[in-house]
Amino acid sequence: AGGHPELRNAWQVKSRRLEFMFRATEHNMTKELGRMPDSVEGWHGTPEKNVLSIAQTGFDPTLRDGQAFGEGEYFGVTPMVSMPYCGGGNVMFLCRLLLGQGCPHDADLTEEASLKQAGTDHVWQEDFAYIIKQRKGYLQ
Repeated sequence: AGGHPELRNAWQVKSRRLEFMFRATEHNMTKELGRMPDSVEGWHGTPEKNVLSIAQTGFDPTLRDGQAFGEGEYFGVTPMVSMPYCGGGNVMFLCRLLLGQGCPHDADLTEEASLKQAGTDHVWQEDFAYIIKQRKGYLQ
């Protein structure tokens, strides 16, 4: 017992719809920011019953649960951060995330308050996770 979990299998999700949405968001964020958005990878743990739906249609903000640091999708910086959210399952997503305008770190501001600041779309929780706000209006 103990030790480090190991990666046993990996699958790449290919979805024309999700790829189109990603590229459209990247294009619109580039116009909005006046530069290419930063891109990082983040791990998303979820119970296995949610995997097919997320793989097919992406993240559904109406199905969020346990928003401890405010509204948004949560992505761990390492798999170990996201593992407890797998509900005992063995599957998680490694996602490419586009970062626009982040909230400047303010020790007096909670992450939930940070996400509500005008113009921000993500919060970096030091060495733990990214919390990404749902971006609206990019596919009109």
